[in-house]
Amino acid sequence: MKNWILFLFMLTTASFSLQAQHRSCGSHDIHNMMMQTNPEYAAKRAAIEEHTERYKTNPAKHRGVITIPVVVHVVYKTDKENISDAQILSQIEVLNKDFRKLNTDLNNTPAAFINSAADIEVQFCLAQVDPNGNPTTGIVRVPTTVGPFVGNDAVKFTAQGGDNAWDRNKYLNVWVCNIMGYLGYSSFPGSPAELDGVVCYYGAFGTGGVTLPPYHLGRTMTHEIGHWMNLVHIWGDDGTGCLGSDYVDDTPNQAGYNFSCPTFPKISCNNGPDGDMFVNYMDYCNDQCLLMFTEGQKTRMRSVFAPGGARWNILSSNGCNNNSCGLPDSLYATNVTHTNATIGWKPVPDAVNYMLQYKAETDTAWTTSFQTANTFQFTNLTPLTTYNFRVLTQCNSGNSIFTNPHTFSTTAVPLPCNNPDSLYANVLSPFSAQIGWRSAPYALNYIVRYKAYSNINWIEDTVSTLNISIADLIPTTNYEFQVQTQCANGISIWSNLFSFNTPAVPIPCSNSFEPNNKRSSTSPLIAVNTTIGTMIATGNDKDYFRITTTSAQPKLRVTMSNLPADYDIRLLNTNGNQIGISENGGTQTEEIVFNGTNGATYFIFVYPSSNLQFSSSTCYHLTTSTSANNYRVNETYPTTGKGNLSNDDRITITEDLKVMYDAELNDPVQINLLSIQGQRLNGFSVIATSEGKNTMFLPEMRLSSGMYFVEVITPESRQVEKFIIR
Repeated sequence: MKNWILFLFMLTTASFSLQAQHRSCGSHDIHNMMMQTNPEYAAKRAAIEEHTERYKTNPAKHRGVITIPVVVHVVYKTDKENISDAQILSQIEVLNKDFRKLNTDLNNTPAAFINSAADIEVQFCLAQVDPNGNPTTGIVRVPTTVGPFVGNDAVKFTAQGGDNAWDRNKYLNVWVCNIMGYLGYSSFPGSPAELDGVVCYYGAFGTGGVTLPPYHLGRTMTHEIGHWMNLVHIWGDDGTGCLGSDYVDDTPNQAGYNFSCPTFPKISCNNGPDGDMFVNYMDYCNDQCLLMFTEGQKTRMRSVFAPGGARWNILSSNGCNNNSCGLPDSLYATNVTHTNATIGWKPVPDAVNYMLQYKAETDTAWTTSFQTANTFQFTNLTPLTTYNFRVLTQCNSGNSIFTNPHTFSTTAVPLPCNNPDSLYANVLSPFSAQIGWRSAPYALNYIVRYKAYSNINWIEDTVSTLNISIADLIPTTNYEFQVQTQCANGISIWSNLFSFNTPAVPIPCSNSFEPNNKRSSTSPLIAVNTTIGTMIATGNDKDYFRITTTSAQPKLRVTMSNLPADYDIRLLNTNGNQIGISENGGTQTEEIVFNGTNGATYFIFVYPSSNLQFSSSTCYHLTTSTSANNYRVNETYPTTGKGNLSNDDRITITEDLKVMYDAELNDPVQINLLSIQGQRLNGFSVIATSEGKNTMFLPEMRLSSGMYFVEVITPESRQVEKFIIR
């Protein structure tokens, strides 16, 4: 034994370190030395190969998922070498993915090799029961004064500064330490019991933590455990001679190891067109390029676990469970936020309780909680923190082992999602406007909606800009809009409403009716329900226009507005008799309402109040409106669809702000509170609950003294009534 240890010391000190260019594995070197110096080992190896050949004749006979209990001996001299539980757990996770063909990077395998990739049907757990039957985490931490270890197996002996192996018939022993010369090395099946296991450099064990690229994805252990299960290097360990063998039929012959990440195909030993299988875990490439085992390698590995195989006994180990009490599975975490999470697991038959342990990943101590339910709600967690939890079942017959820890990470503290402010509107025309708002922090998009305030339905859009242009608006209409902010973590409330009014369509201004409109007999016929613009160009000018109503809409209203001087207006019948007059002073709007009962022709007579009242540059506007229903004098909103309104039909407002209005049962009703200027202060959408009179109390509002209007809009009518706050 002393001779080969001395040789190994010389070999490893001459080998390159982790910081060198290529991967290094000492398994074959140790194997060769023991074959030359240990006849008992050589005999066992020959018997193992004979058993493997027999197993190949019927490899499926003993298939099924095998679970290997693992004990990790962390032998450390510095704090950096004392790797975290999280780094250890990450290595178990990598092994369970690689040996079950669940690694997500498998899709990087060249198409020529992907069909050869195999699920080895082997999984790993950190031991839950130690050799004395006591609960364990499967992690043993041993401080040492030795370091770095030089590959002479001293790390496997307590007396030499390491830690003694656990029973190799029940556990896979893994030593993690600072070693020189190799990333790792493994014993082959048939090795002495006290040496059986895998040694790995602490910087190449698992992921995260203190691992170092390009060996930071846990593939060093996948490679070394392949040796532990009787795989040899894929090139047959004959250098570049093309004569060596890895004893597997579906791996191409290749000349020597590959390193880094070759480009496919990498041709050697006349193995084209596909070349070397450099993505095989048993080559020497960087971690990110090692992706698969083959079916042939699976057969070779599984043979050692078949009856009579070198590792058959480990299948009877209770290292991962100590009684018939079922192990919880399907652990999950859901509804994870920055402070909360819900965890759970599949319930176990005959469970009396569950022992739950949890901790932040960076903590060393677990918090224990006993549960009867198979779910648990975490609160007051720390944002952006990774947590681990594990569960064991308590049955009347005893306890199960702990599950492998499940990991979840809390999110960041949600960023605020505020609604936009500083809303504005640029009215571009009677039919269009640009509406906008000030940006809100952390906004991804904005949801904007707008409508005429008399409508119930909104028009909605989602945009990433701070303004939008809207078209197809109705002239002389009050519109309102509001905006929400759409953030990564949700949507804000709606902003306050912002209102704007579209102007009237500009009235063309001309004096083209002259001179025919000087007298009624030659007066031009103008269309009803339109507005014209014309002039009183001199103090002696006067205008006549002719208008005709129909029997369907015999009610007439004539309005004269935009007066540049003091003009008056009269309405005459066909006999020239005056039936209406409006003579307001100054430039006040003039209006005549004549609620006729039949269609008829009328003359509209416009004249200046004196010879001094005229304008040769500014038009007045003359608007004629007809309706089937009576117009109210000085009321700009005619009712529609209900005929004449009796006093009982009118809306009433009491001192306690109770609004009584007439509607049909189940009518949608819009009730608006207006200022004296006509601006909407508030609005309420209700459904009429009775046929005829309905009531609604306006909610308590802080209204200053003054006059207000209540507007009630039903499918059949639009009614406005004023009230005064004293």
